[in-house]
Amino acid sequence: KQRHVLFTVSAAVVMILSSVLLNYLMLSLFPDSYTSSAQLYMSASSGSVLGGVYAIVAFAILPALCEEFLFRGIIIAEYESVGAAAVLFSSLTFAMSHFSFVRLPVYLFAGLCLALILYVTKSLFAAMIVHAAFNTFSMLGEELCYRIIHRQGAVMFIFALSVLLAVFLIICLGQAERIYSYYGATDADSSYRTEKKKRLSPVSAVLSPPFLALCALYIIMGAIS
Repeated sequence: KQRHVLFTVSAAVVMILSSVLLNYLMLSLFPDSYTSSAQLYMSASSGSVLGGVYAIVAFAILPALCEEFLFRGIIIAEYESVGAAAVLFSSLTFAMSHFSFVRLPVYLFAGLCLALILYVTKSLFAAMIVHAAFNTFSMLGEELCYRIIHRQGAVMFIFALSVLLAVFLIICLGQAERIYSYYGATDADSSYRTEKKKRLSPVSAVLSPPFLALCALYIIMGAIS
């Protein structure tokens, strides 16, 4: 809806700026284990325009649609009976499914942002759009940011990004407050899934076999890679 547009755009910018800062931090800490998304794009695109379009569709747009349908569309709906922990569980499963220790903080924060977008807008489609934009930037703009950091100096660039992040975070949270005020004024249900299920405890959710299996698989794949 129109009242969701500014929030969605500002949330997308917050995700992108935060990912640049977190990725640079992890790159500084683990330079030998870090692989940028731009390398995947260059290998898939083969330097051609058609190849670039294929790479964006195959590695940015389609994964965003499928991952949002699974992690925000299904998992949050299933875990919502746990309460607010549904956001954390969906974000953890989203982060671990990428099987990367180095990028875990980036994916975890992105998952939290996407869950916030889902709840504020009540739209899985909005989360899909932001996720696709986030993936596209990671493939096309991430490497450019690193080059600017190396040329202009890390301190000034990180300071500028931090200021921009603070500005858009204020806009994002302010819009979220306005939207939830509207929900309160209209007596609208703020939950994602309106169908009520039997309430589970967070402990039972953590100890569920699928979640434990994913944790084990994540550890095994991370150790192998």
